[in-house]
Amino acid sequence: MRIFAVRDQTLKCYPDDVEIPIDAFASSTSIPLVDCPSCGRGWGSSVRYPFFRPDKDGSPQLKRLWRQRREYDAIPRNPARFWKWLEEFRQAMAVECPRVTLIAPATDFGPLRLAVSRDVDVANVGCGSQLVARASIVDRFQGQGIQLQTCLTLLRPPRDRSSDEYLEVYSNDHRTKPPSEPYRELFAPPIARKAVSSHGELCSQCLRCDRDSDWTNPMPVLARSIPREVDLFRVFERPGAILATERFVEAIAALETWEMEWQAVEIDG
Repeated sequence: MRIFAVRDQTLKCYPDDVEIPIDAFASSTSIPLVDCPSCGRGWGSSVRYPFFRPDKDGSPQLKRLWRQRREYDAIPRNPARFWKWLEEFRQAMAVECPRVTLIAPATDFGPLRLAVSRDVDVANVGCGSQLVARASIVDRFQGQGIQLQTCLTLLRPPRDRSSDEYLEVYSNDHRTKPPSEPYRELFAPPIARKAVSSHGELCSQCLRCDRDSDWTNPMPVLARSIPREVDLFRVFERPGAILATERFVEAIAALETWEMEWQAVEIDG
């Protein structure tokens, strides 16, 4: 068994004459980024869940709880109230959306908004460690038995900020052009765990790993934790890195991709 990680390029600075084919930003439904009173960590990469929005998909009780999150932000408010709120929110999400398994500060919910200037088959979009693919490519992969969890994307910007039409595409000169087809996000769930031999543990309060400040390079993975039911996944202790099976990497080798370089991941124990 071999697995690979998308080589991180999120900090790369593009020249002014480089046009990113697919750029994106997440929705604004995110949990505040708050320093942890237990481990002291104030930064880390979190998972974004594209298939659920607490403000739209939750029960009335969850919606009310979600609206309270900004009241307990650590800047400049009392962080102790925030951590009490986060524990209540995690418990509510475990009931209403059990697929959401890792909720740390800065976790984001809802679909990506894309800006597409030219079609590519598969892309690591400009906002960070998220993958998108053309709908026909997704269908082809799934027909080949590749197991993917996909979600609809929205194309930006709706100029009146009231539209969620995903077939609205804008080029750099802001003229609308019809897309060839929709793009779908390839969700990589946090399932695997770090190898026993790897340093660093999750903080029990904030669920961020305390090893160092590098949140994107892949950790060695525990062999028995590698999932069999998906071809894209993440590691709990380092969710900023997208991992893929060898057959997924081979499947996209002949496609037109953007920012898709792979590095082998160590498997241990």
